[in-house]
Amino acid sequence: MVEVAIDSASDVAGVALTSEGELVSELTWKSRQNQSRELLPALDWLLKRGNFGRQDITAISVCIGPGSYAGLRVGLSAAKALAYGLGARLAGVGRLAADALPFAIEEGRRVIAVHAAGRAELAFAAYARHEGRLTEVFPPRLARLEQLALEVKSGDIVCGALDEGAVRTLRESGAAWAEPHPARVLAVAALGWQRLRSGDIDSAESLVPLYLREPAIGPQPSAR
Repeated sequence: MVEVAIDSASDVAGVALTSEGELVSELTWKSRQNQSRELLPALDWLLKRGNFGRQDITAISVCIGPGSYAGLRVGLSAAKALAYGLGARLAGVGRLAADALPFAIEEGRRVIAVHAAGRAELAFAAYARHEGRLTEVFPPRLARLEQLALEVKSGDIVCGALDEGAVRTLRESGAAWAEPHPARVLAVAALGWQRLRSGDIDSAESLVPLYLREPAIGPQPSAR
């Protein structure tokens, strides 16, 4: 029996298999907005490689964002369909929490995870580890770089993939900088397992992506 972790929140997608929370196998790749064609074949490849079938899946952890609108929809749809069809347990995991996890040590510094969100804005949130669990210091939000710099305190760890100018600005606030782990799906699996083993599960009917900005769909205002 295996648990599946899915991350399709960005151009780097990932799938992982675990057993009772212990890593079995993992695959991370550059998707370039092709998650709809690549995600389930990647999962099936991992299952076959481990001599598993979809019927062996007992639980699913899925990254719920914030991130790519299209990518999140693909990942959530796949996770919810599998959970519903297989009767598997389901746990949603925030992208920023997953980015922060590798850098959060017990009673250590705050970790602020950040990523570019378009329109010259950044998505970010702060976390700390207490009694073995990652806790949210403040929730995900959108702001410009100047506003984020005001939130950063000396001694914080900031992790994310930003340009050199943004990194320099945040370091001037006294923060240490860390590149995000390339296989975020491993953190999605770890955080999802924490929820699953404590019975903190989501409903396949009601779990939705975390969007910090409404998708730009439907009729748009005409130019004047």
